[in-house]
Amino acid sequence: MGRKSVILVGCLGCSFASVQSAAAQVAITNCVSINDTGVAAYYSPPALGPSSGINFSTAIASGRVILTPTNYTLGMQSYWSIVPDGIAFGSNNALSFPSLFGAEIVPNQVFTIGVAMDMFPFVNVPPSAPFQTNDKFGWAHVEWEALQSPHFVVFDSAATPSGDYGIITGTTELVPEPESLVLIAIGGFVICFIWLCRTLAVLAG
Repeated sequence: MGRKSVILVGCLGCSFASVQSAAAQVAITNCVSINDTGVAAYYSPPALGPSSGINFSTAIASGRVILTPTNYTLGMQSYWSIVPDGIAFGSNNALSFPSLFGAEIVPNQVFTIGVAMDMFPFVNVPPSAPFQTNDKFGWAHVEWEALQSPHFVVFDSAATPSGDYGIITGTTELVPEPESLVLIAIGGFVICFIWLCRTLAVLAG
């Protein structure tokens, strides 16, 4: 293998390493709370209050629990949905799942809620603008227990540290968003390319 080939392989390795380093971020855990009057997501210390939340009223119809939003906290807008476990949840699909509000929740059965947060407050409707890189995506395992009060229980939850990532629902595994992977790889390659040009200039001199 020639010297130029070795250097080129080094460039590709540097780009790959940049992607791997970005993928090594850690999920935020225990970040969602819910009770019989509201749901909130905490992406800062809980002592500072929720980053986003929605209050709701509860009704029982045909043995099912139905939530209706009443007002929301100021701060980040949020879209709360019901999602399956084991999927990549992020900017490309976070608004495609049925809303938590208006859904028929089966009592005494654990289910997974998803939350997507953006920049401006709104009442559980998709934002008009696309997600930005400071958005966050998370999930929580919850249950409405009929024989206790408060009825809602959160078992576990996790969220992304930033909008550069999605998350596998039901886990703490982060998934770099496709756009972020491209930018990271390009950035790593550009840095290595500059290094390559300087190295070749030295060798030629």
